[in-house]
Amino acid sequence: EVFSADVVKKYQQTLAHVWIYQVRYGTSGSFEPVNVQPLIAANNQSGEQFIVAHNGQFSKDIRHLETDKSDTVLFVQNLAGRKIDGHLDQQIVQAISEKRGAWSLVIGTRKALYVARDPFGFRPLVYGHIWDDSAKTYIWAAASETSSLETMGATDIFELMPGTVAKITEGGLH
Repeated sequence: EVFSADVVKKYQQTLAHVWIYQVRYGTSGSFEPVNVQPLIAANNQSGEQFIVAHNGQFSKDIRHLETDKSDTVLFVQNLAGRKIDGHLDQQIVQAISEKRGAWSLVIGTRKALYVARDPFGFRPLVYGHIWDDSAKTYIWAAASETSSLETMGATDIFELMPGTVAKITEGGLH
């Protein structure tokens, strides 16, 4: 229902290194446009843009009591405000490692797709790839359900292990 034929056609004609779609409602925060995922932001210091989609809930902290913003918005704001002493990679891994709760998430940058899962594995996250014959390369895909990847034609589908952060680049999975 969300991805009508017109929407699919529009995006099939658009070139990109990373695509992130989210068709899930937020489980925290108010029903306001600010909470609609995926969320797009930039690091305040480096200006590097990133996109976040999140399934589940991060454990609540005191800030949740003071705002109608979702836990995902608060995570994105935290990542955007971090000091970059090297690469955004380090800040992404650090921000993820600080989170507790039941969640899986993806973070896209211009050069990479990060996939992460909570340490207890409460929320699923699977990844795989689709062979693109015209480009003679694999297209990586991640989702919270195996059926989503199967519908897309993904092969070699794997479950991301609990507590794992993986990075997918043109060079493959790291």
